[in-house]
Amino acid sequence: MNKQVQGKEFLTTANLCKLLDISVFTLWRRRDEGYFVMGIHYFKTNPNISNSQIIWDVQKVLKQFAEWKLPSKDEKDRFTLIQEANDKGGN
Repeated sequence: MNKQVQGKEFLTTANLCKLLDISVFTLWRRRDEGYFVMGIHYFKTNPNISNSQIIWDVQKVLKQFAEWKLPSKDEKDRFTLIQEANDKGGN
């Protein structure tokens, strides 16, 4: 479902995932991690119903995706830090 409201484009969860080439689980995980905020990035079509369909503001979601940054190469990942601590005799 593609819907225009006040000049903004909204998509259902399934159609947004197709557009972004990601799984629904990835989208929900990112939402749960705080990347997407209800009322800004997505809306329930009927806020009074708990399992109401969600529609996504395409432009705001794309902007959020564009602003995500990968960790810099100088930052060590968690595995490397644990391994270094173990090599030094840490627990």
